[in-house]
Amino acid sequence: MLGSHPDVFSTPEVFHDDPRIESDVDLATRVNFFDFLERDPAAYVRRGSSFAAQDQVFLEFLSYLRGLSPARYIVIDVKYNSTHHLDGPWQPVSGPPAFFSILRRHRVRVLHLTRRNYLRFYLSFTQAELTKTWFAHAPTDECRVVVDVPKLLDRMWACRAESEAVDRSLAGYDNCLTVEYDDVFAVPGGGPAPQFLDQVGRWLSIDPESFARQPRYRKQSMLTLRERIENYDAVEQALRGTPFEYCLEDERIYRQSVGHPPE
Repeated sequence: MLGSHPDVFSTPEVFHDDPRIESDVDLATRVNFFDFLERDPAAYVRRGSSFAAQDQVFLEFLSYLRGLSPARYIVIDVKYNSTHHLDGPWQPVSGPPAFFSILRRHRVRVLHLTRRNYLRFYLSFTQAELTKTWFAHAPTDECRVVVDVPKLLDRMWACRAESEAVDRSLAGYDNCLTVEYDDVFAVPGGGPAPQFLDQVGRWLSIDPESFARQPRYRKQSMLTLRERIENYDAVEQALRGTPFEYCLEDERIYRQSVGHPPE
Protein backbone atom coordinates (compact mmCIF):
# COMPACT_ATOMS: atom_id res chain seq x y z
CA MET A 1 0.00 0.00 0.00
CA LEU A 2 2.82 2.42 0.84
CA GLY A 3 4.45 1.68 -2.50
CA SER A 4 1.33 2.85 -4.33
CA HIS A 5 2.31 6.46 -3.58
CA PRO A 6 4.30 8.20 -6.36
CA ASP A 7 6.81 9.47 -3.78
CA VAL A 8 7.44 6.01 -2.28
CA PHE A 9 9.32 3.00 -3.64
CA SER A 10 8.51 -0.01 -1.47
CA THR A 11 10.50 -3.25 -1.53
CA PRO A 12 9.70 -6.83 -0.57
CA GLU A 13 11.61 -8.33 2.36
CA VAL A 14 15.27 -7.48 1.65
CA PHE A 15 16.79 -10.14 3.96
CA HIS A 16 14.65 -12.98 2.62
CA ASP A 17 16.57 -16.25 2.27
CA ASP A 18 14.56 -17.20 -0.83
CA PRO A 19 13.22 -14.19 -2.77
CA ARG A 20 11.80 -16.54 -5.40
CA ILE A 21 8.71 -17.18 -3.27
CA GLU A 22 7.77 -13.49 -3.19
CA SER A 23 4.87 -12.25 -5.32
CA ASP A 24 7.16 -10.09 -7.50
CA VAL A 25 10.16 -12.38 -8.00
CA ASP A 26 12.09 -9.99 -10.24
CA LEU A 27 11.87 -7.08 -7.79
CA ALA A 28 12.46 -9.31 -4.77
CA THR A 29 15.66 -10.63 -6.35
CA ARG A 30 16.94 -7.19 -7.35
CA VAL A 31 16.51 -5.78 -3.83
CA ASN A 32 17.70 -8.87 -1.95
CA PHE A 33 20.64 -8.10 0.35
CA PHE A 34 22.29 -11.49 -0.12
CA ASP A 35 22.05 -11.31 -3.91
CA PHE A 36 23.63 -7.87 -3.64
CA LEU A 37 26.53 -9.38 -1.69
CA GLU A 38 27.02 -12.15 -4.24
CA ARG A 39 27.63 -9.50 -6.88
CA ASP A 40 30.45 -8.16 -4.68
CA PRO A 41 32.18 -11.25 -3.21
CA ALA A 42 34.72 -9.08 -1.36
CA ALA A 43 31.86 -7.73 0.72
CA TYR A 44 31.45 -11.16 2.36
CA VAL A 45 34.98 -10.87 3.72
CA ARG A 46 34.74 -7.21 4.70
CA ARG A 47 31.43 -7.42 6.55
CA GLY A 48 32.63 -10.17 8.86
CA SER A 49 35.66 -8.26 10.07
CA SER A 50 34.08 -5.54 12.21
CA PHE A 51 30.99 -3.54 13.05
CA ALA A 52 32.39 -0.65 11.00
CA ALA A 53 32.64 -2.91 7.96
CA GLN A 54 29.06 -4.09 8.43
CA ASP A 55 27.98 -0.47 8.67
CA GLN A 56 29.77 0.44 5.43
CA VAL A 57 28.44 -2.54 3.49
CA PHE A 58 24.87 -1.74 4.54
CA LEU A 59 25.29 1.88 3.44
CA GLU A 60 26.51 0.61 0.08
CA PHE A 61 23.40 -1.56 -0.13
CA LEU A 62 21.15 1.43 0.64
CA SER A 63 22.95 3.44 -2.03
CA TYR A 64 22.33 0.60 -4.49
CA LEU A 65 18.61 0.61 -3.64
CA ARG A 66 18.48 4.37 -4.08
CA GLY A 67 19.61 3.86 -7.67
CA LEU A 68 16.60 1.65 -8.44
CA SER A 69 13.99 4.40 -8.16
CA PRO A 70 13.71 8.19 -8.41
CA ALA A 71 11.03 8.20 -5.69
CA ARG A 72 11.60 10.52 -2.75
CA TYR A 73 11.47 7.69 -0.21
CA ILE A 74 12.47 4.03 -0.28
CA VAL A 75 10.70 1.76 2.20
CA ILE A 76 12.51 -1.53 2.83
CA ASP A 77 10.78 -4.44 4.53
CA VAL A 78 12.77 -5.92 7.43
CA LYS A 79 11.34 -8.52 9.82
CA TYR A 80 12.37 -8.73 13.48
CA ASN A 81 14.13 -12.04 12.94
CA SER A 82 16.30 -10.49 10.21
CA THR A 83 17.77 -7.69 12.30
CA HIS A 84 20.79 -9.78 13.38
CA HIS A 85 22.13 -10.09 9.83
CA LEU A 86 24.32 -7.02 10.33
CA ASP A 87 25.93 -8.11 13.59
CA GLY A 88 29.69 -8.01 13.60
CA PRO A 89 32.00 -10.34 15.56
CA TRP A 90 32.30 -10.47 19.36
CA GLN A 91 28.69 -9.65 20.12
CA PRO A 92 27.26 -10.29 23.60
CA VAL A 93 24.71 -13.11 23.54
CA SER A 94 21.99 -10.86 24.94
CA GLY A 95 23.08 -7.76 23.03
CA PRO A 96 20.72 -5.83 20.76
CA PRO A 97 21.00 -6.32 16.99
CA ALA A 98 23.59 -4.01 15.42
CA PHE A 99 20.96 -3.17 12.79
CA PHE A 100 19.30 -0.72 15.18
CA SER A 101 22.61 0.97 16.00
CA ILE A 102 23.23 1.50 12.28
CA LEU A 103 19.75 3.00 11.81
CA ARG A 104 20.31 5.41 14.69
CA ARG A 105 23.83 6.33 13.58
CA HIS A 106 22.65 7.37 10.12
CA ARG A 107 19.27 8.81 11.15
CA VAL A 108 17.29 6.36 9.03
CA ARG A 109 13.53 6.73 9.43
CA VAL A 110 11.81 3.70 10.95
CA LEU A 111 8.16 2.83 10.45
CA HIS A 112 7.79 0.27 13.22
CA LEU A 113 4.76 -1.98 12.68
CA THR A 114 3.82 -3.98 15.77
CA ARG A 115 1.20 -6.66 16.35
CA ARG A 116 0.61 -7.06 20.07
CA ASN A 117 -2.07 -9.71 19.73
CA TYR A 118 0.35 -12.63 19.70
CA LEU A 119 -2.50 -15.13 19.42
CA ARG A 120 -3.54 -13.61 16.08
CA PHE A 121 0.09 -13.61 14.92
CA TYR A 122 0.45 -17.26 15.91
CA LEU A 123 -2.67 -18.27 13.96
CA SER A 124 -1.60 -16.36 10.87
CA PHE A 125 1.94 -17.72 10.92
CA THR A 126 0.77 -21.29 11.60
CA GLN A 127 -1.69 -21.24 8.70
CA ALA A 128 0.96 -19.89 6.33
CA GLU A 129 3.38 -22.63 7.36
CA LEU A 130 0.75 -25.34 6.92
CA THR A 131 -0.57 -24.14 3.56
CA LYS A 132 2.71 -22.73 2.23
CA THR A 133 0.67 -19.69 1.20
CA TRP A 134 2.15 -16.41 2.44
CA PHE A 135 0.02 -13.98 0.48
CA ALA A 136 -3.22 -14.01 -1.51
CA HIS A 137 -4.68 -11.62 -4.08
CA ALA A 138 -8.22 -12.89 -3.59
CA PRO A 139 -10.25 -14.26 -0.66
CA THR A 140 -9.25 -17.84 0.19
CA ASP A 141 -11.13 -20.75 1.71
CA GLU A 142 -11.42 -20.38 5.46
CA CYS A 143 -9.91 -23.10 7.61
CA ARG A 144 -10.16 -23.90 11.31
CA VAL A 145 -7.11 -24.94 13.29
CA VAL A 146 -6.41 -27.01 16.38
CA VAL A 147 -3.92 -25.06 18.49
CA ASP A 148 -1.06 -26.85 20.21
CA VAL A 149 -1.49 -25.01 23.53
CA PRO A 150 2.01 -25.58 25.02
CA LYS A 151 3.58 -24.55 21.70
CA LEU A 152 1.36 -21.48 21.60
CA LEU A 153 2.41 -20.41 25.09
CA ASP A 154 6.09 -20.91 24.30
CA ARG A 155 5.72 -18.78 21.16
CA MET A 156 3.81 -16.05 22.99
CA TRP A 157 6.53 -15.74 25.64
CA ALA A 158 9.11 -15.56 22.86
CA CYS A 159 7.07 -12.87 21.09
CA ARG A 160 6.85 -10.86 24.28
CA ALA A 161 10.62 -11.05 24.85
CA GLU A 162 11.25 -10.11 21.22
CA SER A 163 8.88 -7.12 21.38
CA GLU A 164 10.54 -5.89 24.55
CA ALA A 165 14.01 -6.20 22.98
CA VAL A 166 12.97 -4.22 19.90
CA ASP A 167 11.22 -1.60 22.03
CA ARG A 168 14.43 -1.12 24.02
CA SER A 169 16.45 -0.83 20.81
CA LEU A 170 14.16 1.91 19.49
CA ALA A 171 13.44 3.68 22.79
CA GLY A 172 13.89 7.43 22.56
CA TYR A 173 14.61 7.35 18.83
CA ASP A 174 12.80 10.40 17.49
CA ASN A 175 12.99 9.25 13.86
CA CYS A 176 10.70 6.30 14.56
CA LEU A 177 6.94 6.12 14.00
CA THR A 178 5.40 3.12 15.79
CA VAL A 179 1.99 1.90 14.60
CA GLU A 180 -0.07 -1.04 15.80
CA TYR A 181 -1.52 -3.57 13.35
CA ASP A 182 -4.92 -3.23 15.03
CA ASP A 183 -4.94 0.49 14.19
CA VAL A 184 -3.71 0.05 10.62
CA PHE A 185 -6.22 -2.53 9.43
CA ALA A 186 -9.57 -1.56 10.86
CA VAL A 187 -12.07 -2.20 8.05
CA PRO A 188 -13.08 -5.76 7.03
CA GLY A 189 -12.06 -6.42 3.42
CA GLY A 190 -10.55 -2.98 3.01
CA GLY A 191 -7.14 -1.40 2.95
CA PRO A 192 -5.35 0.48 5.71
CA ALA A 193 -7.41 2.87 7.80
CA PRO A 194 -7.50 6.44 6.44
CA GLN A 195 -6.19 7.68 9.80
CA PHE A 196 -3.06 5.56 9.35
CA LEU A 197 -2.39 6.83 5.83
CA ASP A 198 -2.94 10.41 7.03
CA GLN A 199 -0.47 9.79 9.86
CA VAL A 200 2.18 8.45 7.47
CA GLY A 201 1.53 11.32 5.07
CA ARG A 202 2.16 13.88 7.81
CA TRP A 203 5.27 12.01 9.00
CA LEU A 204 6.81 11.97 5.52
CA SER A 205 5.35 15.33 4.38
CA ILE A 206 3.63 13.72 1.38
CA ASP A 207 0.02 13.88 0.21
CA PRO A 208 -1.93 11.03 1.87
CA GLU A 209 -4.61 11.25 -0.81
CA SER A 210 -2.12 9.81 -3.32
CA PHE A 211 -2.07 6.40 -1.65
CA ALA A 212 -4.17 3.73 -3.36
CA ARG A 213 -7.04 2.85 -1.07
CA GLN A 214 -7.70 -0.71 -2.21
CA PRO A 215 -5.25 -3.45 -1.17
CA ARG A 216 -3.42 -5.73 -3.61
CA TYR A 217 -3.54 -8.56 -1.08
CA ARG A 218 -6.33 -10.11 0.95
CA LYS A 219 -6.41 -11.48 4.46
CA GLN A 220 -6.56 -15.25 4.38
CA SER A 221 -9.05 -15.46 7.23
CA MET A 222 -11.81 -13.25 8.61
CA LEU A 223 -13.10 -15.74 11.18
CA THR A 224 -13.31 -14.66 14.81
CA LEU A 225 -11.01 -16.37 17.30
CA ARG A 226 -13.80 -18.64 18.53
CA GLU A 227 -14.69 -19.61 14.96
CA ARG A 228 -11.09 -20.05 13.86
CA ILE A 229 -9.81 -22.19 16.76
CA GLU A 230 -11.39 -25.62 17.09
CA ASN A 231 -10.18 -26.06 20.68
CA TYR A 232 -10.92 -22.46 21.64
CA ASP A 233 -12.08 -23.36 25.16
CA ALA A 234 -8.69 -24.97 25.91
CA VAL A 235 -6.87 -21.92 24.55
CA GLU A 236 -9.05 -19.56 26.56
CA GLN A 237 -8.47 -21.55 29.74
CA ALA A 238 -4.71 -21.56 29.16
CA LEU A 239 -4.51 -17.79 28.64
CA ARG A 240 -6.77 -16.70 31.52
CA GLY A 241 -4.73 -15.29 34.35
CA THR A 242 -1.58 -14.95 32.24
CA PRO A 243 0.01 -11.81 30.77
CA PHE A 244 -1.56 -12.86 27.46
CA GLU A 245 -5.20 -12.87 28.56
CA TYR A 246 -5.70 -9.60 26.67
CA CYS A 247 -5.16 -11.49 23.39
CA LEU A 248 -8.57 -13.11 23.81
CA GLU A 249 -10.05 -9.68 23.04
CA ASP A 250 -10.03 -9.94 19.26
CA GLU A 251 -8.63 -7.29 16.95
CA ARG A 252 -11.23 -4.78 15.85
CA ILE A 253 -11.26 -5.88 12.20
CA TYR A 254 -12.60 -9.27 13.31
CA ARG A 255 -15.02 -7.78 15.81
CA GLN A 256 -16.49 -5.57 13.08
CA SER A 257 -16.74 -8.49 10.66
CA VAL A 258 -19.36 -10.12 12.87
CA GLY A 259 -21.56 -7.08 13.20
CA HIS A 260 -20.06 -5.21 16.12
CA PRO A 261 -20.44 -1.44 15.69
CA PRO A 262 -17.26 0.35 14.59
CA GLU A 263 -15.27 2.12 17.30
